[in-house]
Amino acid sequence: MSDLDPSDREQQLLTIHQFVELVVASSRSPRQRERMARAAGVPVTEAGSSLLRSVSRHGPITLGNLASRVGLDQSTVSRQVQALETSGLLERSADPGDRRSSLISLSADGRRFLERVREVARHDYDAALADWTDHDRATFATMLDRFRHALVGAEVDDQGWSKPRLPAR
Repeated sequence: MSDLDPSDREQQLLTIHQFVELVVASSRSPRQRERMARAAGVPVTEAGSSLLRSVSRHGPITLGNLASRVGLDQSTVSRQVQALETSGLLERSADPGDRRSSLISLSADGRRFLERVREVARHDYDAALADWTDHDRATFATMLDRFRHALVGAEVDDQGWSKPRLPAR
């Protein structure tokens, strides 16, 4: 049970929502994407970046599974994968489980590109937190990680609403 006034609680939730919206908007911003691609040294579209991150997390992966993971049709993903292959960021290999199929994975250049994008992002965070104490930075990182785990582990009811998590005993 919370001792917090309901209006304070609502304001806290609004602040969290605004932060998450900022993160999402930043990741979808054409200007931000262009800046990240310029810093990484490779022009990649938003869709291309999304595919690279998905292949990084789940690869090697078939084209059909990749399309399913990113929520696009296979022909669209196929064209995007082809462009990323031409750029040298992805590569295909034979699927040992099904010779008619191929597996898509990051190339060495693709791994370097994603690492460079992460490096640019970490630099942005470091600059934004430059005047924070080490303790505040550590607390913020701990709380964000706790929040991330809670969101990922949330259960949903039949109507699509997250169920409240009960405190551990």
